[in-house]
Amino acid sequence: MEFVSCPERNCQAPAEIVDRFVLASTDGPVEHAQTVCLNGHVRTPLTGHLASATWCRSPQGARKAS
Repeated sequence: MEFVSCPERNCQAPAEIVDRFVLASTDGPVEHAQTVCLNGHVRTPLTGHLASATWCRSPQGARKAS
């Protein structure tokens, strides 16, 4: 599993990358990743726009590690 920060504006929840794929463009191939966060946001941003994050699991759910 690979986790990143949710790409949805104003959502700080962890998001799992569930798929990666490459689409053609006029500037060459561009890699995308489909993410699903704990709040239910499903997004497909460019992989270059994803922010890595370190997350830990607790009995109350996932939260950002300090």
